[in-house]
Formats: sequence, C-alpha cells, structure tokens
Amino acid sequence: TQMGTPDHTAPEIIYGLNLHGYNADIFSLGRMIRDLLIFIDNPADCPDFADFDKVIAKAEEVNPEIRYENANKMLEDLKKKFSYDYAKKLFCDSKRDEALEVACNALNNSKNDEEKTNCRRLIAIIKHNKAYNPNHFEINDRALFNESLDEMFNLAYKGDMKASYFYFVYWNQTINRIRRTLYVEKLQPNLKFLIAPAEDGFAPAQFEYGKMLYEGRLVDKNEKLGFEYIMKAIEQDYFVAKRY
Repeated sequence: TQMGTPDHTAPEIIYGLNLHGYNADIFSLGRMIRDLLIFIDNPADCPDFADFDKVIAKAEEVNPEIRYENANKMLEDLKKKFSYDYAKKLFCDSKRDEALEVACNALNNSKNDEEKTNCRRLIAIIKHNKAYNPNHFEINDRALFNESLDEMFNLAYKGDMKASYFYFVYWNQTINRIRRTLYVEKLQPNLKFLIAPAEDGFAPAQFEYGKMLYEGRLVDKNEKLGFEYIMKAIEQDYFVAKRY
C-alpha cells in the first residue's frame, strides 16, 4: 500500500527502488515549498519567487545523490536568496543586477532594523555604481545618481555613519568640476557628513578627512590632526590609508 501524497513522493519510492533515505524527504519538502509558495509549475515565471527556482530544482532532482544532503543545507541556500550578506557578495563579484534584486528581497523580508539599514545602503551604493563612471568622472544616469544620493542622505539623516560618508563622497562627485571658490562655499555645510563618521570611527571617513587636514585641501591645514586621523584608519587595517 502506497503512503503519502503521490505528487510529493520521491521517484525512487514510487518505483520501489531500495535507495531511499533522508533525501527522499528532501524531494517531498521541495514539492511542498513549490505548492505552498509558488502554486505554478515553473517558479521562474513568477518574479517574486524566481530565486527559489534553483533551490527547489535541486531538491526535486530525480537522482537522489544530486539532492541536498539534509534540510539544513537546503535552508542555508533558501536564506541566501534573501540575505544582505549574499547581496553584498554578489555586488563584490560585480553582479550588480543580481545583487540589487537580492538586496531588495532582503529588505522586504527582513525584520531586523540593522539589516534593513544595511540593505538600503547597499541598494543606494549599487544604484550609484550603475549611474557613475569613476574612470571618466562622469554621471551616466543623472536620475539614478540623484536617487542614490537622496537615499544616502535619508540614511545619513537618520544617523547611519557609513551612509553619511558615502553621501559626502557622492555629493562631492556632483560638484567636483565647479570653480574652487564656489566649491569651498558649498563644501562647508556638507563637511559634517564626513566629519561625523570620521569621529565615529569609520576608517574610510577617517582617512579622507585626515588627508584633507594633512594636505590643507579645502580645509585649514592641520598636519598633526590630519596625521592622527590617518593613523586611526591605519590601525583599523584600512589598506588605502596604509598605502598612502
């Protein structure tokens, strides 16, 4: 007598093969997730759940040796599809579009305020990366660039020190070609977005502000204070400061 739901039963059990073990349950779990969350035959047709496709496909492999070894391994892969860390890894691997999608998924599904802030910051960084060409110091997509700038400003306004630093950098890119006198005038009210994260211990901000002080670039020259900020960045193993 066959037990269980036929559509959720692993092929090796249906055909009476003496091969089934824990991975037969993995097959059933994959089918259950498909039914519960997707309700369609092909998850790739549904944008909201397209990231589940590869995980479910591996769970439903006809060959039991190719399936997940256990439910924990499957759970790890499912979590990756909705995590900030996975989005950051994709971005570091130059997979911007995939990183943006995962970061948005993570933002929508996370219940952790810190992770939500991290996701919002990463989303703004990715948008900026798509909009700005650092090799030619050119803005390729002004609307997207302004969007990333606004998002960084909102995060900085709420007290995110890393976003504060990035906002200063992005803002700086918008006016780096205007006359020096006008630049200095506009710099003063925005300098706080660099000083705050530097004082808070964010190494890139410490280095940037320290370099400005040490060289007397756009601020009053103060070699001693500038050196102190640069050394703080070096103490955090910030490679740019060490190379400087």
